[in-house]
Amino acid sequence: MDDLITLCTSDNPPVELKASRAVLAANSKVFADMLASPQGPVAASQGPPVDLAETQAELEPFLRLLNLAHDGGDPLKDLDDKHWPVVAKLADKYDSAPVRTIATGKCWQWSALANDLSSDQNRTAFETAVKLGNGQLAASQMLRFMMRVDDEKKVREAVGDSQTAFDAWLKLLKTHAAFWALEKPTLEFCDACTADDASLADATWYRAMREALRVWDDLKASKPFLCVVHAMSGALIDEGVLCENCENTFDTVGHSFEHHYRDTAPGFPL
Repeated sequence: MDDLITLCTSDNPPVELKASRAVLAANSKVFADMLASPQGPVAASQGPPVDLAETQAELEPFLRLLNLAHDGGDPLKDLDDKHWPVVAKLADKYDSAPVRTIATGKCWQWSALANDLSSDQNRTAFETAVKLGNGQLAASQMLRFMMRVDDEKKVREAVGDSQTAFDAWLKLLKTHAAFWALEKPTLEFCDACTADDASLADATWYRAMREALRVWDDLKASKPFLCVVHAMSGALIDEGVLCENCENTFDTVGHSFEHHYRDTAPGFPL
């Protein structure tokens, strides 16, 4: 078919892949420019193969998404998690808005399934968001990855080439935590505990916030408050200030507080 062109991969030996000129031009600005150039290597329908820097394993998932409307299978289901960072990278390199949109949708899907993802999936979602240049999604997935992996070496490995951005983000995150710690909590207790001294519970909350900032640990930046809140609420029940039900309420507020802290965290600087 005159519409088909040959793309030559960087494998050794190279692999020749057939692709539709119309699909490439319609879904990638870079390919569209190549095809429009009268002096370009694909100006003639029977021209020589176009040499690309990617391997067959990298190109095939990307080409399937470029050709999503005409693909006979279901590339969204067929792609493994490991494919998505590469797909996102190529969507940027070849300036493909449709594939970029699909990859962004995959990131949002991962976010919606956050509680069911493994640490490897969090890492893959982070890498994909970084390749897409989406700082908010990247921050969300890195926070979840850090919650699951208590190992600085593994976190640094996941960050990869974004070490400088990661260090800058940690500073932003600590500043965010400091402002967030000033928020007034919604602490409600039973009549008995309120009658004793409800203000002591409020004071304990703020003391927990200050202590969490004092012992700040970058590796625990995804959950800096809750363990301190829990320890101090436990002390209140030991002292007879709070009953067991009210201690549970104290901890429940802590969970909600830390959840909102993560949801409002600054985006990863990309």
